Amino acid sequence: MAFLPNDTLDVDEDGDTAEDLPQDIVAGERIVTNLDIGAYEHPSSSPTAVVLNYFEATVDGMTVTLAWETASEVNHAGFNVYRRAANSRDAWVLCNDQLIASHGTQAQGAIYQYADDDVNAGIWEYLLEDVATDGETYRHEDATATATVQTPTTVTLTMYAAVGYASMTLFAQFVTLLLLTVGVVIKKWGNEGEASHSLAGEC
Repeated sequence: MAFLPNDTLDVDEDGDTAEDLPQDIVAGERIVTNLDIGAYEHPSSSPTAVVLNYFEATVDGMTVTLAWETASEVNHAGFNVYRRAANSRDAWVLCNDQLIASHGTQAQGAIYQYADDDVNAGIWEYLLEDVATDGETYRHEDATATATVQTPTTVTLTMYAAVGYASMTLFAQFVTLLLLTVGVVIKKWGNEGEASHSLAGEC
């Protein structure tokens, strides 16, 4: 509701300022409702012109790969990826060193990937941020991705042989088998020699 002095504005646009409007009895002013006075409306913190289809995370060892797709992008410079411990109020930490450049347009979006290989074991939450060409930013806090990174398990394999020298190295096993073979040959040769001597003595 706005209050206007008498005969100052042609509100009903009939060419004169003698308006047939109700009057405020106390103030003696005409009462005007639904009057657009052309006030400047400050823009709210609305999203940038990026339509996001999905944002997801996959884990391979100690590397988390973030993947996302846009349906359209208008006046968009690129993306930032942030990380923090899941289910925490920690501050978001910027992952990428350089802005991930935009490849989408208003008519067609694009597919993006970013690999975070500087992460420790734990459960992590990732956030995507749009950066417009004028520097304005918008964070997709309603579309975060979660990744669980586990420390790789070290497995030690031990080989067991059927014979009693399982703890020996392959070289030692080879030498042992060689000595056993030589011993068998020497013993066999010795037995044959003794048999020859016996036959010669009988003659």
